[in-house]
Amino acid sequence: MSIIAPAKTISVGVVAERSKGAGPWSDYLWRPVSAFSGAPDTPAWTKLADDGERATFFVGSTEIELYRSEAGN
Repeated sequence: MSIIAPAKTISVGVVAERSKGAGPWSDYLWRPVSAFSGAPDTPAWTKLADDGERATFFVGSTEIELYRSEAGN
């Protein structure tokens, strides 16, 4: 098996929202709210905003690797 290099790599940052849980089994609910191109110098899990009900956090950066298809499209 050969290792194929990605055709393109894109750096992305992710933002998630934390809100209070509605039931007795969870304190918080988490959901992704934004993904953007680029990797800022902001440390992972930095709180960006908090209004008492919801808070948004910069989750961190990662890379998306895109590969060419080997099948006819």
